[in-house]
Amino acid sequence: MTVLLDESVPRTLDQLQERLRGDAFRGARVEAWVFEGAAQRRAAEERLAAGGVQARVRSAYKPLLHFFLEDVAAADLRRATVRYPVHDAAHGRRFLIEAYPLAALLKGTETRWLPGEAALSYRVELEYQGRDAAVHEVFAPNRVREDHLGERMLSPTGWLRITGSRDGVGDTDRPLETEFETTFHKIIAAVGTHPWGAQEPYFEQLVIRADIPGTEQRLPYLEECVSTAEALHEDVYFSLLEWFKRRAGRGIDDRTTQPGQTIPDIRYTDGAARVRVALEPFRAAEPAQPAVPLETADRPLGAGQLEAELSALGGKRFSATSRQGRAVAGTYHAGARPAIL
Repeated sequence: MTVLLDESVPRTLDQLQERLRGDAFRGARVEAWVFEGAAQRRAAEERLAAGGVQARVRSAYKPLLHFFLEDVAAADLRRATVRYPVHDAAHGRRFLIEAYPLAALLKGTETRWLPGEAALSYRVELEYQGRDAAVHEVFAPNRVREDHLGERMLSPTGWLRITGSRDGVGDTDRPLETEFETTFHKIIAAVGTHPWGAQEPYFEQLVIRADIPGTEQRLPYLEECVSTAEALHEDVYFSLLEWFKRRAGRGIDDRTTQPGQTIPDIRYTDGAARVRVALEPFRAAEPAQPAVPLETADRPLGAGQLEAELSALGGKRFSATSRQGRAVAGTYHAGARPAIL
């Protein structure tokens, strides 16, 4: 085993409370954007209020969706018009796509989605039943920086606005590096500075364990969920895959790159973040496990049950062998309709 990184990262909400402690910020107004859930953000507001700071802590992750979830009385809403930002450092529909699945959550409300200005705010016009319309500016904290491929891109960030500090010395309106961002950048840097060999695969398993504050919120649409753990998992996995493609001199859409098995393991914690990156050998085959009901399974099926369920499907059997030497079995049913896997 080779450990590339093993560090803790301070929690942004804890750092914020420490930063705003003292008479210089008593009576100040604070707006902050972080990558945590509503309960944690409300608790932070209460702690700051106890010190005389008027704070509102919002979500830096999918800010428009969270605005509607936390600040809009959707039951009385008749019409919503959203003008989303269009920035030259991002795809033209980036901020529209980021709002998913808001349109589905507003089912029954007439909605319009229109391209807006380059300023990083959604302009939201709301019309209610039986009361006045309202217009809101929903800030979407982002900043332009160099990504893992050395390219200019617009990426989400935390943000901090302070007004009314004593003599204005503590006032600010600028990006706030959060533990979410710091953890991601530490992972990319650890991999990017390691002396990899010349031949693929470079490793058996690249295991990335990150324990980080965040949010996991089920939404009332299909099986959708707001999950910062899932977001970090995808950012880490696909960014590293892109990095190894670039290192090997292949295009971003290449499907042949085989650096090794990359395993992001992202979990929640209520405190400082912890991140560990290590190169590990393949794990031993899992021990036999009792079968679980398919419709209510709370864990992956064991190899024995997978084989039994596959056999019960019938069809023409086929198999392959994984790089770890494990059998991967399949079955084929011919048909006239579009193929599914």
